[in-house]
Amino acid sequence: MEPETSYKTEVAPDRNKSSPVPKNYTCIRCGAKAKHLAKNCFAIKLTCKKCSKQGHLAKVCKSGLKARRLEPSEHQCNGRKARTGEAKYARHFTAFATSRK
Repeated sequence: MEPETSYKTEVAPDRNKSSPVPKNYTCIRCGAKAKHLAKNCFAIKLTCKKCSKQGHLAKVCKSGLKARRLEPSEHQCNGRKARTGEAKYARHFTAFATSRK
């Protein structure tokens, strides 16, 4: 009789299977909701048409989120040039005052 041999075979994790995705998760690379994790996103190799950086789509690009701060020479408030502290908020207050009429 031959001795029994026991072999342990290690199974490599299947990289095609993704981890469970929470229902409230939104991919930061493409904007898909509850479909896949960002590490498994197809957009990881794409170039954004808005900022030209790799790894996300233009629709989720964060490069334009922060409002550009206006310099005093760029904006006038009530017929006079806005001071440094006023330039930052002039657009907001102008829009608010117009909508309240």
